Amino acid sequence: MNRTILISGACLGLVLGACSNGSSSSSSATSAPAALPSDSAASNVAASPSAAPTVAPSPTVSVAYSDLGGVFGAGQIVQLGQLGVFETTSGLFKPNDPITRRTFVRWLYKANNAIWGDDDSKQIRPATAADPSVFKDVASSDPDFQYIQGLQDAGTSVGFPDKTFRPDQVLTREQMVAIKSVLDKGGIQDTKAADIPQERYELPNWKDKSAIAPEFVAAICSLTFNDSQHIDDIGRVFGTISSFRPKAPVTRAQAAVLMWKIGDHAMYSVGVQSTRTAAQALIPSAAPSP
Repeated sequence: MNRTILISGACLGLVLGACSNGSSSSSSATSAPAALPSDSAASNVAASPSAAPTVAPSPTVSVAYSDLGGVFGAGQIVQLGQLGVFETTSGLFKPNDPITRRTFVRWLYKANNAIWGDDDSKQIRPATAADPSVFKDVASSDPDFQYIQGLQDAGTSVGFPDKTFRPDQVLTREQMVAIKSVLDKGGIQDTKAADIPQERYELPNWKDKSAIAPEFVAAICSLTFNDSQHIDDIGRVFGTISSFRPKAPVTRAQAAVLMWKIGDHAMYSVGVQSTRTAAQALIPSAAPSP
């Protein structure tokens, strides 16, 4: 198998993903945990392709969502809010609502650039209105074009084989896993159709792993190996599971927990892959985790 920066072959040049969790239902409204100090990049990192990462949000930024009481991932949501990943930092977060594909890609773009805000080599640059759109349903005038096309241009393919992105569709678990896996690793091994049965066999013994679409098997398999290298997305988000539920919708809380930790984009790293979390990004001079 040849190595490329994107999933191809059986994946038809497509890198989609879903790594969802089971989020708890929201209980009575409570104040979010206290804000933490931050030295990471702000929400609109790299305002132009040549711009350096911006200075982090002020340590006094307050995050006060009113619907996180008892919600799984509340702490991670607050920390990502501190880094400017979300559109607002107060009011309703709506943790149990499904997340659309456009919102997930926007958040993932911002989370990556904030968590790795002190490393120019790991920044994803935004597309500009002058850049051509790869997707026929995402015009360059779309407010999320800079994020969608930016991730695509950085090597994390986020669309479908028919050159659509389907921005307002609800994200599924199998889609989210593939997008995040390729971002973490900076690419995965090229996969041919003949390799799919073996890769499916190597997946965890989920009761429904045969239901995972062939174009997502390689990325999910790669993420499973990443999990043993401290990215641990599946365990962090889902806990112990016997079924993956690949077609299930992803919630906003699940998406936040997933992107709270991001890999170092090192496709050919030797040994354990370095990662960084939103919590580390909020601590001055925090080193990545091995």
